[in-house]
Amino acid sequence: MPIRGEVILHFEDGLVQGDIYVIPKRPR
Repeated sequence: MPIRGEVILHFEDGLVQGDIYVIPKRPR
């Protein structure tokens, strides 16, 4: 089963470098 997490998009200089990764959601 897929791990529940947040999809984070990494932007640099206003350009997408293609760094897409998923991190576990943490209680806030």
